[in-house]
Amino acid sequence: PIDNRIKNITISDTTFATMQVIDSCENMFIYILTPQSLQWEELDIQFSNLDYGQVTKSNLSRLFAKENTCNSGFIYSDDDSKSWQPYLINNSPTDAIIKSKTGVFFCLDKSHNKLFRSLDHTETWEEFDAMHFDSKAKSFTELYNFNVDSWGVKTDRSLFFTKDNGDTWQNIPNKNFPIIRNLINDQNGKLLSYNFFLNKVYSSSDYGQSWDVDDRFKDFNNVIHIIPNKFGGFLISGI
Repeated sequence: PIDNRIKNITISDTTFATMQVIDSCENMFIYILTPQSLQWEELDIQFSNLDYGQVTKSNLSRLFAKENTCNSGFIYSDDDSKSWQPYLINNSPTDAIIKSKTGVFFCLDKSHNKLFRSLDHTETWEEFDAMHFDSKAKSFTELYNFNVDSWGVKTDRSLFFTKDNGDTWQNIPNKNFPIIRNLINDQNGKLLSYNFFLNKVYSSSDYGQSWDVDDRFKDFNNVIHIIPNKFGGFLISGI
């Protein structure tokens, strides 16, 4: 395989070998080599090409999902996933769609130059461009849903949050950017920020205006990922 990075090769015996490769988009593929073929052939294991971790439901009928392919955009289905079509807003492909528990949706276009908000379950969208947040900003880089009605959006220059579903936005000071990396809501009124290279987890109770080391995670030297569970606790991977 060309333009793929080899992860490992396993030789079972003289009749069969497998190779794991990763492409430039970090997608993994399996190739096999047999005496019959005398060349590497991709093994089709019939998995779906949808990343079901990003499936979102707009109302009682429409589903959104993102294809697990490089540089793909969101697609939608109006027939319980029997068929899918590209999801466009103003004729532009979309790259991120998230919603709050109250049914407010935010979406980034594929170029990350536009932020869209829907207050009617994706029937209509209101558009914001990056300069709405910062006169020198060119693109959006991240989109967060902190809790029921508060959101965060990061541009290539600044980070903003809203407590009223996007009616008004406030800037989080630049001095906090070395701390702010992966942002999640801890479900107890605080934001958590963790960065593998900083060796600590920080928490903020004022939407990122100030941060303190969170001792709840002191048993980990490096935190890789944190997921809140429905019981008020966390699932944590780290070392």
